[in-house]
Amino acid sequence: MVSLSTTEAEFIVVTEAVKEAIWMIGMTVSLQAQKGVAKVYCNNQSGIYLAKNQTFYERTKHIDVKFHFVREIIESGEVNLEKINTDHNPTNALTKALPGPKFLHCIQIMQIV
Repeated sequence: MVSLSTTEAEFIVVTEAVKEAIWMIGMTVSLQAQKGVAKVYCNNQSGIYLAKNQTFYERTKHIDVKFHFVREIIESGEVNLEKINTDHNPTNALTKALPGPKFLHCIQIMQIV
């Protein structure tokens, strides 16, 4: 998928993560496990703001409507979207070439032995 801005790319990623969170919530309900609110973390402030804010912006009008359902899910409280500092984001180990100590830090956060 081609995006026209970093904000759009982050918004798309947040949407995909929320879809996965909804699937996981459904899975825990079907397994009769305790249902809680899913947390989705994002390290991009503009992506979080766009996902939480229903206001129309001229610069984001090109973003496909199918990605805007995430706003309803967040507003309903089914999923919480929270900011995570880049230094504490464990997914960096999977997406970036990190020097040894930072890579080990990410592995420790993910609790991978």
